[in-house]
Amino acid sequence: MVLGAQRKAGKTTLVDNLVRSLADGGRFLGVAEVVPVNGRVAIIDFEMSAAMLDRWLADQGIEDQDRVVVIPLRGRAATFDLRDEAVLEEWATILRDYRVEYLILDCLRPWMDALGLDENREAGILLTALDTLLAHAGIPDALVVQHMGHEHERTRGDSRIRDWPEVEWRLVRESDDDASPRYISAYGRDVDHGETKLHFDPATRRLTLAEGSRKDAAGIEALDAVVDVLSDAPLTGRAVERALAESNFDRGAIRAALKIATRDGLLTTQPRKARGGGTEYVISDQVRQVRGTARARSGSAPSASIGRALLTSPAEAKCAEGEADQLRLEVLEIADRAGWPAVEYAPGHTTVPGAEAWVKFTQRSAVDRLCAVREALLP
Repeated sequence: MVLGAQRKAGKTTLVDNLVRSLADGGRFLGVAEVVPVNGRVAIIDFEMSAAMLDRWLADQGIEDQDRVVVIPLRGRAATFDLRDEAVLEEWATILRDYRVEYLILDCLRPWMDALGLDENREAGILLTALDTLLAHAGIPDALVVQHMGHEHERTRGDSRIRDWPEVEWRLVRESDDDASPRYISAYGRDVDHGETKLHFDPATRRLTLAEGSRKDAAGIEALDAVVDVLSDAPLTGRAVERALAESNFDRGAIRAALKIATRDGLLTTQPRKARGGGTEYVISDQVRQVRGTARARSGSAPSASIGRALLTSPAEAKCAEGEADQLRLEVLEIADRAGWPAVEYAPGHTTVPGAEAWVKFTQRSAVDRLCAVREALLP
């Protein structure tokens, strides 16, 4: 595999999460079940110091540390010259003795620089030699990390870098802001995972898949405005775009918001009766109920639509576990005022019959969902 990552997008953190899953097993990124290796995972790193590598891996809390071999070659990358047959065989022996089953090289550019190779034309030379090393060392799987270019979201350099792997991962930021959310995608043979947001836990440095792509994020930001525009009367998609022409949302964000809202049952569509026909968007009955309930309680509609609140990642919820019982009581009251027939709660599962499309409790923890509903309904 090849991991192409933007500058400061968190490639080392992603690699460390992979190492933990390969060593201990469990779910990689919270979703993909991983069987731990029988031998070892080896990391050959050309960028970071030995102390920093140890510190960052220690933060992962790897239980079976004997399954991880770290080989820091910062400042010594030239010693890993696989073009030399004797050097290749020496490294193959080392990796065999360690019983390495998964090899990670982080990352390609400083390795090529140390050997005086041009990443735009000569990457294939090293990748071919790497294939030989893997075969001689009996290593079935490997990951090569490479930076992306400044202008395009593709691995920098020789096209061979993209032809070589069976699977290519891409790690990007939402914007140029180093603190903006990160997104991952994966494509290749029998792999087609579209761009998905990553949630980072700074306390453990662990990553999990959240919900939505960058396009979805823009659409979620525009949800409030779209719902407000449609609150008085149904409109076509183009009419919604015209109504929001002076807003901060571009056409792509507005269209994404319409798609998300329709997908999740916040909006419905119907044939347009006026001349010219077409399709128009209509606010769902559940949305009207919720907005009416909020207006009755606070004198105005929610400051943020529930749709936006419920589509944010769990990490953004502001409620502590200790508030769960109070939150449930508040949502029971909200449901009663909205005329929903009942609210059923059980550990890990909450439903609101009659409003499932709007309040999807089961897709996040009960506390996070209840928190989002309370914040949306009780500004």
